[in-house]
Amino acid sequence: MKLKLFSLILLYFLSRIPFIRSYPVYYDSFEYERIADKINLSNFRQTALLSHQPVHTFYLATAAFFKSFFPYLNSGQVLSLISFLSGLFTVIIFYLAIKDIDGENRGFWAGLFLLSFPYFLAVNSNILYEGELLMFLALALLLGIKPGKKNNMYLTALSGVSYGLSVLIFIGSLFFLPIILIVNIAKKKKPVFNLFIFLLAFSLTAILSDLILFSSIINLADKYLSHASDFTSARGGILIFTARILRNIFLQTSLNLSAIGAAIFFAALIFFLYKKRVYRTYFLVLGIPLMILMQYWHAGLYGRLAVIILFPAAYVLSQIGKNSLSKLLIILLILTTTGKYAKAFLSRPPSYHYLKLINNNPVLNGSAVVTSDYNRFIYERYGSPVFIIRDTPGIYDQLDVFISRQLQNNRIVAVDSQAVFFPNRQFDGDFYHPLTFKKRANEKIQTILKKYPTVSTVKDSGNEEIYFLILNPGESLAIYH
Repeated sequence: MKLKLFSLILLYFLSRIPFIRSYPVYYDSFEYERIADKINLSNFRQTALLSHQPVHTFYLATAAFFKSFFPYLNSGQVLSLISFLSGLFTVIIFYLAIKDIDGENRGFWAGLFLLSFPYFLAVNSNILYEGELLMFLALALLLGIKPGKKNNMYLTALSGVSYGLSVLIFIGSLFFLPIILIVNIAKKKKPVFNLFIFLLAFSLTAILSDLILFSSIINLADKYLSHASDFTSARGGILIFTARILRNIFLQTSLNLSAIGAAIFFAALIFFLYKKRVYRTYFLVLGIPLMILMQYWHAGLYGRLAVIILFPAAYVLSQIGKNSLSKLLIILLILTTTGKYAKAFLSRPPSYHYLKLINNNPVLNGSAVVTSDYNRFIYERYGSPVFIIRDTPGIYDQLDVFISRQLQNNRIVAVDSQAVFFPNRQFDGDFYHPLTFKKRANEKIQTILKKYPTVSTVKDSGNEEIYFLILNPGESLAIYH
């Protein structure tokens, strides 16, 4: 056992350390860093409440604790350290859980598959709360499994605490309450008592902690209902709605596991659902919650709300293949996708090239910026006026007024290419968001830009789709490269 576990730990270090990024890349990670800059143990409550809803309470608490333990690290380094260490403990805990369920060899192969998935690399190497989330969910499962052999109510209580911490990190963890309950009461001598102990520990951890933070039931309800309406749109009728649901399921699974990993996983899952009755139960209590989570809108590493799919996928894939060579072949196929992520993590993501253009071109100093919602965070510390294109009523009339006023105030307006193409060709971290792949400019924005006579371009030398259109209140500008 020690050799297999040591091998997984060694592989984790070798495959993660070169790719750690201690700066924000994905959407909300810019906010996480900004909050982490300010937060400490003495001002935790007021600073945490500056974050967006739903507040990732325990993730921010971990950042505050780490800052006190590692005062020589900046905020980005603290958050990336949380991701890295959480990933390490997740691998260890997941291995131990599968070993208890199905033996040491199965635990080893499940751990290898987990390490191979592209999104597991992403959440271990970047500023994202999902690394810590996976760790506590895995720990809740492991502690729930252990009492089946020892009948230890303290482990059941600790499982409830761990699950409560996962909910404090992300309220979507509530969807996994059925599976956590099952492992905590199945095959127990006193299932009702275990259920009571688990729910008590969970409630005291998750609900009471947030109630203390938010100081009122109403504010707490706002947190838990903050994204209730962000479900996949039903516009267009039942057939289109169904198509969107299926698209989200298959696309997000492919992003988490790689396309080849998802295809093999779905094939294996169908086979096991047909052959093994127990799989049908676990599909109902785990598969359906995952498919529901895949229908909620979010930005930043599209598909990460359902990142817990990494666990069942790793376990299912570890059971296929007649020998180790066939399993290793599947892992190598998955790594062809994961390798693309690893390569991207070695360089700055596209959004930072816009800021580089501003810093390297004097003509852009002090200019007003028009950008999209996906690209807005990169300009947070820019200091000049920023207009954000969103899918909201009246946004284009507001844009027209913004440009007109800035030019009247003798200020250059720089419209970045993310705004020009919105809602198409939007960067989501290192790659384009998979639902915005069309290379087509926004006609409404084009119409507005044509009203202003002086247009020049500042381009990135490495990517022709990264540029600024310059609206100048004065004389025409040259084209900068």
